[in-house]
Amino acid sequence: MKALLSRPYSLRQDSQTMHDFMTVCGADEFPIFDWHYLSDDDSRLWFDADGTLIVAALAWSGHVLQFLVHPHARGGDIASEVIAWGALRARAVGRTTFYSRAREDDADRTEVLEKHGFVREESYLLGLSRSLNDTVCQPQLPEGFTIRSFLGEPDAEVWVSMVNGPDEWMTVEQRLFDLEMPIYVAELDLVAVAPDGTFAAHCMGSINRDEGLIDPVGTRPRFRRLGLSRALILTCFQRLRALGIETTTTSVDGENHPARRLYESVGFRPTYKRFVYRKELEH
Repeated sequence: MKALLSRPYSLRQDSQTMHDFMTVCGADEFPIFDWHYLSDDDSRLWFDADGTLIVAALAWSGHVLQFLVHPHARGGDIASEVIAWGALRARAVGRTTFYSRAREDDADRTEVLEKHGFVREESYLLGLSRSLNDTVCQPQLPEGFTIRSFLGEPDAEVWVSMVNGPDEWMTVEQRLFDLEMPIYVAELDLVAVAPDGTFAAHCMGSINRDEGLIDPVGTRPRFRRLGLSRALILTCFQRLRALGIETTTTSVDGENHPARRLYESVGFRPTYKRFVYRKELEH
């Protein structure tokens, strides 16, 4: 299948198309929310002659390539074009090495990457799953703390400040666009509030293909080790169950042992490893 058109992802034009495409692909490669945190230069869509989306690719920080291929287009030459685009993005940001990922049980993706000179490293992303039919503990909060839903525009600037820290990688506009995503569920978008009204921690749940997803989860440094992330996750479990969801998932860097302990403490269990692959670029 030959791709006749490629262009950057458009935040407002393509969100529903991307949601539908990820459903067709059965994708767990990356959440749809990831797409609107990228610059135009770091995303690319390929369409066939009928205007059907056949490949979606993004390049985190310009040098970490992730891509999805429509089931009908797999096995062709399109992956070579995508990887060539990824190499160009990596060079454009001054990198001599770029990366991709493949699940350990995805023989096709592994073959594609190795064919193009990628080498597997030891680092990996760990996929986790949790049955919500099992017992869910009651959330426990320190005295004076509360959990409530994110209220949208009135909360956006404070929420972004909490999450960004010194990096400023997210804008208020991007955060508010979360609310328009097809998988967004307002009652699963949670914040923990300190007694003085400070946003102390956050947890976002969503629903995709009748399955829950919990990501991201985070706590301001001065409020850590109070059990806030755990309480938020358990609250999200309860709300997912109330919506009829039986299973939820998340993922974590395999070397992030504190996060892994947190997720496993609330009942998540490992389901797969997605290994990092490295490619050295020719000068």
